[in-house]
Order: sequence, then C-alpha cells, then structure tokens
Amino acid sequence: MGNRIADHCQARGLIVRPLALMNVLSPPLTRNKENIDFLVATLRESTEATMADLKAEGYL
Repeated sequence: MGNRIADHCQARGLIVRPLALMNVLSPPLTRNKENIDFLVATLRESTEATMADLKAEGYL
C-alpha cells in the first residue's frame, strides 16, 4: 500500500519514500505555508486515489 500511495504522490509532484505500509517524508528545512498545504493535500489525494484503486480491484 505504501508503494501505491508513493506512486500517486509522485504523479502529483511529491516524492515520498515508501517503507512497508508507511511513507517517509523528508521536507526541506526551509518551508512555508504553501509548501505544507501542498504536501498535506497531495498526501490526502494520493491516499484517496489508492483507496479507490483498491475498491476497484475488489480489495475493499
């Protein structure tokens, strides 16, 4: 599942490192509100897209 979320994130412009069922984030040390909003929104969209994939494949 971590790999699926990471693939959806990468397609949206965010690189995360999958580790088992998790994704590790390594944000830059200098960040602003827009960067954090993008990170959170992209993770949410990617998780929702992964859930939709799993439902379509009959896993959920």
